[in-house]
Amino acid sequence: MKLIVIGHLCLDRFENQETFSSGSDEFRWGGIFFSLATLANIVEDALICPVFGVGEEEYEPLVHRLRRYSNVDTSGIFRLPGATNRVTLIYENTEKRVECSESIAPPIPFEKIEAFLPADGALVNMISGYDLTLDTLNKLRMMTQLQNTYIHLDLHSLTLGIDAQHRRFPQPIENWRRWCYLADTVQMNEEEATALPMEYLPEEDLVKQILSLGLRGCIVTRGSRGATGWAQDHKRIQRIDIPPVKMERIVDPTGCGDVFAAAFFYHFSKHHSVATAAKFANRIAAFNATYIGSDGIDIISQARKEIEVTG
Repeated sequence: MKLIVIGHLCLDRFENQETFSSGSDEFRWGGIFFSLATLANIVEDALICPVFGVGEEEYEPLVHRLRRYSNVDTSGIFRLPGATNRVTLIYENTEKRVECSESIAPPIPFEKIEAFLPADGALVNMISGYDLTLDTLNKLRMMTQLQNTYIHLDLHSLTLGIDAQHRRFPQPIENWRRWCYLADTVQMNEEEATALPMEYLPEEDLVKQILSLGLRGCIVTRGSRGATGWAQDHKRIQRIDIPPVKMERIVDPTGCGDVFAAAFFYHFSKHHSVATAAKFANRIAAFNATYIGSDGIDIISQARKEIEVTG
């Protein structure tokens, strides 16, 4: 089994985080690293093939960091001129933040992805919103359609613009239906669902339009309030509300959506159930909030084992 992971790497730095963890000027691996490391910790029967660029200065440290995972093929990670995207996260509380992004990488070329085809699945996580073009996603879909390659798309920062001060802000996507049409399952959070269409659509109406495109499922994550999944069931839409997971202490919610995406992607690729995949992903993502940044992400390996035991 081969799983491709596509999305931009970034380096995260935190400000005004005193309410739930200690702030720091230190940069930590972020962006697609959350999804990649999650898969590395929960997958035992597949080769994970990340495809993204990294700045020259960070290339060797990143590859060295990933060597601890025997199931990750780093040959798709390529050097980029200049710096890796630096993201400053200014938190007001665990639910609200301002994001600033500098040195966003150019879109990942299709040729870099094509080198790993055929594959059983592709996780496309729009970390920066510029991770790949619609044309590249279309090529990926067309080339893999006859192979039944499963594509999970996390819309993420596709719904974010960027101003002259590098601050991200919500913006609608004119061709959002085309983006969704090219995937099998789509994920977004509540804010992204609100920002996505050019015209306002109640969340349920938005989901109905997405599923009418022929998708197998749609997920809306809700932070500390859990998540909601929708699936087609004999032309009827089934709604699955996933309650929050209670943790003793929330340290940092950064990357929880990226962890959720990876866990959902893997579980759905194995069991083809939106309900059980969303439940599994919600529990895995909760563990991600118990440490700062990506520092403790390998705890997810133990979390997976606990979930398997408790069901």
